Amino acid sequence: MQGSKRDNSLNYMVDSDKVPYNDTPFMGSTFVVSGFPNEIRDRIIAFVRDNFGGKNSSSISSTTKVLIGHSKKCGPSKLGKAKSFGTIIYNEQSMLSEIISKYGLENEWNKLFY
Repeated sequence: MQGSKRDNSLNYMVDSDKVPYNDTPFMGSTFVVSGFPNEIRDRIIAFVRDNFGGKNSSSISSTTKVLIGHSKKCGPSKLGKAKSFGTIIYNEQSMLSEIISKYGLENEWNKLFY
């Protein structure tokens, strides 16, 4: 299926000296984005990686520090696994209120979804 093909160019770590906000849970960590349409998922990955650092993965493991899951469409399996590993879990709203607004990036974050 072409619509579900993962963009591997999004799967790399950004050094802390290359991101503007390196004091977040993402810096130096692996994060997963789940439950969003592919185009939006890819924009979220790029935004988080380029602003906060970290490396994206498609699956939850014991090394996953953060899960950004769609508030209504993140699968229960991923949520359950993330909880069992003690992963920090955000949805689009909690990410906005707890991380994005701290840096005044609300407009940029909201543009990702349109």
